Amino acid sequence: MTARSVAAPAPAGQLLEQAMEDVDLADVAAVALCAQVDPELFFPPVGGRSRPAKQLCALCPAREACLRWAMAHPVEGVWGGTTAVERARLARNAGRPYPAASSPLAGPHGICGTDAAKRRHYRAGESCKTCGVNQ
Repeated sequence: MTARSVAAPAPAGQLLEQAMEDVDLADVAAVALCAQVDPELFFPPVGGRSRPAKQLCALCPAREACLRWAMAHPVEGVWGGTTAVERARLARNAGRPYPAASSPLAGPHGICGTDAAKRRHYRAGESCKTCGVNQ
């Protein structure tokens, strides 16, 4: 039996520094495992389980780039193996503000104007001018 070496995750402060670099999501999606499964897995309902998404992220070669992007943008759901709450905690532990707290587009369902936020508004029976949902 041979031991497999696993790279240790970068410290939160280092991830936040790297988040200033632009990460092209098109490049990430080309190798990301999440692009091969139902996206709803990564947006569990409130109180839902995020473990299945996190387990897939743990195997993904794009996990670190995805996490860097999510740390620099106010997004809901599981990105880079973390939830929005966990990303906010990483930022707080590194002494940095998390962008979600100050973004004018960050609503109760993520970044308003995205397809994911629009679907969540529909499911919740809410109206949102930014998403174009009138219910």
